[in-house]
Amino acid sequence: ADTGYASPGNILSPNQFTGATNGFSLDNVFATDSVSGHQQAFGGFSVGVPTGSNVDGVEVNVRAKSSAASGCQVGVSVSWDGGTTWSSPQNVSITNTDTNYTFGGATDTWGHTWTAAQTGGGKFAVRVQNVDPGTVCADGSLLSVDSVQARIDYSSQSAIANNNTSSGQSSGGGGGGGGLSGL
Repeated sequence: ADTGYASPGNILSPNQFTGATNGFSLDNVFATDSVSGHQQAFGGFSVGVPTGSNVDGVEVNVRAKSSAASGCQVGVSVSWDGGTTWSSPQNVSITNTDTNYTFGGATDTWGHTWTAAQTGGGKFAVRVQNVDPGTVCADGSLLSVDSVQARIDYSSQSAIANNNTSSGQSSGGGGGGGGLSGL
């Protein structure tokens, strides 16, 4: 299961982008920054998973562009404690076309063993970073972030228990090839 994509509801520190709340929704109004290394944190995502669930992965979508045609990057980190601790960033190269960039995924836990409690109650946060990886990105290129969204993929304890109970069991018959015929 997953929580569905959610947008941020508030700004956290670091707060270094101009018009940071413009990153809340997909509307062609942008949060911007032109200084490599500057970061903007977003919180208030409604992505809490049910108590007792296992967090299988975290996916973040950032719709962004650069004023440079190529060579610049946007980086994303996630937090499980309201922005006190952050994962290592994942960076992707961006272009001057407003594009959706995906970070993480359904089975990517960003190097952290999550608890259900770390996905809700204001603990989950996303940090976006303006990254100039070297001479290919023009100095002072403008990073424009149109929207930030996140979702949590999870499995419930009951689903895990049911899967473990039923795996490896045969439903009678014998020798029928494991029930995969016709697939």
